[in-house]
Amino acid sequence: MCFRSHSICAEQPIFANNLRLYSVIIMDEPTSSLTLSETDRLLATIKELRASGVSVIYISHRLGEIEQIGDRAVALRDGRNAGELARTDIKHEKMVALMVGRKLEDLFVKGKGPQEGANFPWTGRGLAHALPASPPHQL
Repeated sequence: MCFRSHSICAEQPIFANNLRLYSVIIMDEPTSSLTLSETDRLLATIKELRASGVSVIYISHRLGEIEQIGDRAVALRDGRNAGELARTDIKHEKMVALMVGRKLEDLFVKGKGPQEGANFPWTGRGLAHALPASPPHQL
């Protein structure tokens, strides 16, 4: 696995050992182009770095990764600090609430559906059979 801003791959011991020379490392969307196994290795490396006293500023929209490795999470909304969560509070729902400015259950208005007599140019009949089922996404 190579880090984009470096020409040396993380699999090389020289690179991994040199990371420990830094007191702070900033990673901006480091897993955006990694496979799942590469992501797992990177997250394990981050945990090792943290254990050795290196601070990692990890910028990501993948909230599951933040839950795995974060000691503290800061959410930005419109470029401003929207709030901070301590390790025990880092949960998907709380991070989303900070990012969007309201609780997750308040994102969608719960209703009964279209009103009687509403004029829609389409119908929902047969749609369940027209589209293939897709597995739920995990964040």
